[in-house]
Amino acid sequence: MNKKQLTHAFALLCLVGASYPAGAASNTQPGNTASDNTASGNAADDKPGSANDDAVKKLLTQASYWHSKAHDDMAMEALQKVLAVDNHNIDAMYLMALYQMQSGNTQQAAIWRKKISDISPDDPHLASLDGANSMQTISRGQLNTARDLARSGHIKEAIATYRTLLHGNPPPDELALEYYQTLAGDSDTWQQGVDGLRRRAHMLPGDAATQLALGSALTWQESGRREGIAMLSGLAPDNKIADKALQQALLWLNPKATDLPVYTAYASRHPDDTAPMDHYRKSVDGGATKAAFDALNGGDLSTAKTKFDEVLKTQPKDSNALAGLGYVALRHGNFTQAETLLRQASAQDTGNTNGAQWTKDADNAHFYGALNSARSMTQKGQYAEALSQLDNAQGTSADQRQAADMQRADIYRRQENCLILSRFIASYWLNAHRTPPRAPACSGSSNKSIKKLKPRKFCVPCPPACVPVMPVGVITATNSVKPPKQQ
Repeated sequence: MNKKQLTHAFALLCLVGASYPAGAASNTQPGNTASDNTASGNAADDKPGSANDDAVKKLLTQASYWHSKAHDDMAMEALQKVLAVDNHNIDAMYLMALYQMQSGNTQQAAIWRKKISDISPDDPHLASLDGANSMQTISRGQLNTARDLARSGHIKEAIATYRTLLHGNPPPDELALEYYQTLAGDSDTWQQGVDGLRRRAHMLPGDAATQLALGSALTWQESGRREGIAMLSGLAPDNKIADKALQQALLWLNPKATDLPVYTAYASRHPDDTAPMDHYRKSVDGGATKAAFDALNGGDLSTAKTKFDEVLKTQPKDSNALAGLGYVALRHGNFTQAETLLRQASAQDTGNTNGAQWTKDADNAHFYGALNSARSMTQKGQYAEALSQLDNAQGTSADQRQAADMQRADIYRRQENCLILSRFIASYWLNAHRTPPRAPACSGSSNKSIKKLKPRKFCVPCPPACVPVMPVGVITATNSVKPPKQQ
């Protein structure tokens, strides 16, 4: 950087520091902070104009701030500081012309306009100034009609009224924001509105109102939503309107895992507003949970377990994922683990609409776990322990009670205790079906049904019609208990 450049940069920075309002700091453009300038200081030798550019942007932002507060004298003072070191700065000349025009000083406005024209005859700022001058001929009645239509949601009608009002010309500066925002409010003209706001943002890089309008408009359509959210995120910490627009955009967005930082940043500023983060988790984690249930319902237990585990790594209290693992365990025949997971899911999310089903399926898992234990003990000859397991099984349906009774009958048959078996089967049919079928003889080795074999000498004889057979068939856990479809 040469001596002249250093002198200009130093002068500008001194001017900014001497007159920059404390309250205007919140309106600076994102990225133009003191820390940013310090961090890039080592690159100043490579970019000689960087210090000048930063100082000019701060002064232009300062001018926009004072103008928004109706202090045009201080706004013009900031612009004069820019022109003192760069008398060809078109942005500063444009604002000087605009503010003079809005103040009614048409002669001064014309002088500044001519200066711009002399430097850059085709500069777009000239058309904007011409549009601002045309405000004097605009019908206030028609303008109010257009505004009322826009406020009431009749966007197409409002756009048509604005266009009639402007006679097809670009909007004057005073109407630019509302006109382009109205265009952006309709999907058919959204791109036109956004393009108009982009042009204005380019001409007025320090204008916070334009940045806010552009950021908000971008969020109104999915294709621009992430860009708009990025712009609003830079404005939101110091601008309540931008913060509210950001919150709405976060709720509109169809988030991906990569969007987590913007949701986390919003949540850190608003710990009591959980709606955006809940939306993120429902969309991102909920999508992963749905994919896991799809795999489960499709019989791909390995993939289902992997996906449920992935959800629980980031959301360890996700009740749907816990229940999903319970159903995976159930399909594998691990009834104890299934019962534990399903009860845990139900207990920690009492408001979940699937909670009642989880509790019911946990009870089913408990029953079939006890039934399986009883069958295993029966095979080992541990009949007393097996009967105790069946007593604790607590079947809740007719099918479950039938399965338990069939296992009891098998135990009695294996014990070759025909008297107890006869009484048990008779009692079963008396309680369940009234009319008993023909009776079988004792003995046999099947654990699925009672076979009709010839009686042995140790069996107590029974009248042929009084000892019925048990119904044949076993109800299995995997047939009777299935996970509910994930909503």
